[in-house]
This record gives sequence, C-alpha cells and structure tokens, in this order.
Amino acid sequence: MASVAQPVTLLRFVVREDFCRSLADRLVTDIKRVLEHLDARPSRVIQALVTESAQRQTKEAAAESAAKYAGSEMQCRGHGGGATQAETP
Repeated sequence: MASVAQPVTLLRFVVREDFCRSLADRLVTDIKRVLEHLDARPSRVIQALVTESAQRQTKEAAAESAAKYAGSEMQCRGHGGGATQAETP
C-alpha cells in the first residue's frame, strides 16, 4: 500500500470459485452487523478532530486573555492612571 494510504484501514477478502450464495449471505449479514457496531462508536478520526479543536480553542482563549492583559497593562502605563505603591506618601 502507498505510504499516503497508510492511515486507511481496509477489509479485504478473497472469494473462491466455489463460494456459494448462502456463504455470501452470511458474509453480508456479518459485515452489516459489524458496521452497525462500529457506527455506534465514535471513530478515532472524529475523536482526534474534536481533541484538536478543543486544544486550538484553549490556545486561542489563552492568547486572547494574554492580549487583553497586555493591553490593560499598556493602558495603565500609557495614561499614567493612578499612583503606584511606591508613589503613595
């Protein structure tokens, strides 16, 4: 398999010449049952996307908080607003 397709999971099966209708029906039934089971569980891809999104939101929120804090510090220094403890008599 190509290196680009490594994360892809496949199910391969070989059908012999004497593969009968009843075995085909059983195979289809089993595949449907397994697919229903897998559909009921969150996929690793979805879990990874949700985790990545949550991490990105956390980083963005932290950056926004830091920017707001830095902005308020600049306003206090730039306007000379209020006395500091060293300036109080």
